[in-house]
Amino acid sequence: MLVVVPVSSHDEPLIEDFCDIVRFFSLYKSHSLLVVHRPFDVKFGQTVFERLNRKFGESTIFEFPENGPIGWPSGPNHYWSETIKYLESKKNKMPWFWMEMDTTPIENNWLDSLSKEYELCGKLCLGSLIQLPASSCPHLDGVAVYPPNLSKICNSWKSISPVIAFDVWCREEIHKQSAQSKTIQQNFRSSNYMCTDSGLIGDSKKKQNSVVRKECMVVHGCVDGSLARLILNKERPDGVVYTDE
Repeated sequence: MLVVVPVSSHDEPLIEDFCDIVRFFSLYKSHSLLVVHRPFDVKFGQTVFERLNRKFGESTIFEFPENGPIGWPSGPNHYWSETIKYLESKKNKMPWFWMEMDTTPIENNWLDSLSKEYELCGKLCLGSLIQLPASSCPHLDGVAVYPPNLSKICNSWKSISPVIAFDVWCREEIHKQSAQSKTIQQNFRSSNYMCTDSGLIGDSKKKQNSVVRKECMVVHGCVDGSLARLILNKERPDGVVYTDE
């Protein structure tokens, strides 16, 4: 599997914790890494690439031709669509895992397990399927596994709205080809993780605790690095701030 890590300046507070936790579970020699960044965020992309590239069988870093827009959701949308263009130009043959910086592995062999789950799921995409109240159909959370050539199942990525997140924009096409993952769990904008008698629990902006399922191996949505630090038994640094892209 190809792990794609998008890196921008807004990720700076999470880079150390993200790289530390990925390196901690570093059994990735049968997998590949792709780090992507825009031109004016080159130093952040290079930092992540230098920290992680030797842990994978093959590693590549790619700088987009243009900086593109800044801010959410147009910034992440630009990253996602430019990455798809790049993968298709390279005739990529591997399924790829879009691993944003607020994604935290929490178990050994997480990537092997995710890859195996994808092989057996019977669908072309794998991740967390989410039903929004105002939506007519569920959408696949952006941190997910996608087929080598996404254009075979989705054309809407070529014209993403600047005001709608890419995973919501493309939901009509992608959700039909998606399976619910047991390995990945989305805990939307969660923070302040603790280890309790009930397991790993974080605070959530949904005004409810984000409890990590026992079978989960990858959590998407920890915005303060606390889950990685908890796994690594690291002290919380002062002044950590995370804002939307």
